[in-house]
Amino acid sequence: MTESKGTTTTSSTDPDAISWLRSTLHSVDQRCTNLQSDLKKAQQDCLTLDGSRRGLAACLANQEEALSGLRQELVRTTLANQTMTNERVEMQRKLEEKDRQIADLRRQLAAKDRVMETQRAVLEEASHNFTPALRAKLDKNISTMDARRNQYREELHVAREALSSLRSNFRGNDPNHHTLDTLEQCMAFLLERIAGPDTLDMTSSASQSTLIQRNDTLKRGNMNGYHGDQFTKVVYFTERTVTPFLTVIPRRLGEISLRDFKTLFDRPGVYRFHFKAQDAEYGFVKEEIADDNMILPGFDGKIIAWVEEIQV
Repeated sequence: MTESKGTTTTSSTDPDAISWLRSTLHSVDQRCTNLQSDLKKAQQDCLTLDGSRRGLAACLANQEEALSGLRQELVRTTLANQTMTNERVEMQRKLEEKDRQIADLRRQLAAKDRVMETQRAVLEEASHNFTPALRAKLDKNISTMDARRNQYREELHVAREALSSLRSNFRGNDPNHHTLDTLEQCMAFLLERIAGPDTLDMTSSASQSTLIQRNDTLKRGNMNGYHGDQFTKVVYFTERTVTPFLTVIPRRLGEISLRDFKTLFDRPGVYRFHFKAQDAEYGFVKEEIADDNMILPGFDGKIIAWVEEIQV
């Protein structure tokens, strides 16, 4: 009997338990569904927040890059301002220095004006005190000087003719032409110092005629069998004459050394020698050469030199 009762009790309670379990399972299932829906919303919110975070990070990176550019621009601007400030200070210093120089020049000009006024006053006083006797004596001295100059002109003309006659006895490339050129220039220089500026004009014309004669002689030498590549023209300037000297070295261009040039330039004293040369950076320059064994540079098939005397 007892067993039958227990069986009956279990069978009577099973539907209730099953209903309770079903309701519990249904509520749990509904709760799970709600939780899954909340989870999806949370995931969607997370994705939205992550996108917002990435957008904000990109904006922050752009702002950092712009800020870095602004900082670099600020540094460049600061450096430029410092440079401009330094330049302004330097320009101000130079301007003050120029102002001082201008003030010094003005003082010097004022002093020279005072000296000129003094000399003008002295000259006016001397002109007032200039007597007819002194004027006649001065005119006489001028006439004597003119006569002496005319005499010097005639003597120089005779000497030039003698040198021309002597020059015709030498060949076109003979080095003795240099000796005749030196002799003629020395004569012209001495007469210039003695007779005054009028003889200088005559000396220049004489030197020009000498150069023309030398060129004609060189041409005759070429016609007589001397080819142009067997000798080199040398044109050199000195401090004492306006017209350059012309001579010939019987060697090809590129084989002539400073020692060969010094052999022709046989004048006493100490000299510096400059030669026209081509420089890759500055173009045509005056190259100073002191080594006797150094080859002289050429220009247009000839050698152009400047001789400067050193005062010892």
